[in-house]
Formats: sequence, C-alpha cells, structure tokens
Amino acid sequence: AMKELALVEVYDISVNPKGWERWNPFGKWRIILKTLPKPDWMIGAGHSTHFPMALTRWRYGGRSVVIMKPSLPIKWFDWAIIPEHDQPSSLPNIIPARGALNRMRHSISKPGNQGLFLIGGPSKHTNWDEVDLGDQILHILQNSQGISWELTTSRRTPPGFIKFLGQKIEAKCSVGGAAIDFSCGEY
Repeated sequence: AMKELALVEVYDISVNPKGWERWNPFGKWRIILKTLPKPDWMIGAGHSTHFPMALTRWRYGGRSVVIMKPSLPIKWFDWAIIPEHDQPSSLPNIIPARGALNRMRHSISKPGNQGLFLIGGPSKHTNWDEVDLGDQILHILQNSQGISWELTTSRRTPPGFIKFLGQKIEAKCSVGGAAIDFSCGEY
C-alpha cells in the first residue's frame, strides 16, 4: 500500500526465530540488515518481529510500526496498530484497528449483486459454533435473492466446516427450488 502512495524500496526480512534465537542480538536477521540501507520505516507483525524491530530501531534508527498488541513495552515502538478487540490503551502512538488489515481495496465499480463471506475460525478472541454460523449464513442466503455469493476460508477454519455448510445449504435451499451456488477459496 505504501508503494501506491510514494516511491519506496521494500525489503522483506523473515524473522521467525525460536527459543534463544529470538533474543539473540547477533541473529541471522542482523547479518541481513548489514547489507541493506538504514531503514526509514520498519513494519512488523507477529511476536517474533518485536525484538528484532526494537533492536534495529535502536541500532540503525528509523521508525517502527508493530501491527498487533506488542509483547514488549509499547514505548519501544513509534506506532502500534492494535485490534479493538485487544482493548488497546488510549496512547498517542496507538492506532486502534477495527477488523483485519488486508489487501482488499474499495471499488466503486463493484456490481450490487455480489456478496462475500470471509470465514475465520476459532481463536482466543471468539467462540466457534458451526451450527450457529451455518444458520446465520443460511439466513443471509435466503433473504438476499439475486445476490451471487462467494465464500472464502482462512487457515483457522475447521476442515469440515465447508462440507457441513454445503450439506446445510443443500438441505434447506433445494426444498424451495432456490439455486445457491458458492465458490470457496482461502483468504
């Protein structure tokens, strides 16, 4: 998204250390940093990025943005984009986020007869009830005639949910003669 707004060079550095390597200030990511220009911005998501970003900011400068509630003190980062469900503090360097950050862009040319279900899965923030979710999706399908729906899942979606939903839709919707067709993918 930054590339759409300005001329930038992006370097993607994978930092996924385990155990001691996570806290090792001489880790593999440090070797990579020495070959790159000093950063203006560092953006990271995932707990394994926090210490490397904080250390890089201290050593090389630049501004840091963590995209989640950090596991280190918030003052170690310039900005934190934290989901509202994590109940972030009201600090000047915290930007509360509603919903998931994603690559989707608003389009004014979207036809009005298309809909999209983004199906997640169980997490520490939500309960998972496939029967209730299936009922909700079925209710939307039955009350939105003329809409072409696409459904996509995530890595957290339980493996049997699509089959369960398909059977539920087939059982309820074929009775009234409605043809419901949905395609599936993973977001």
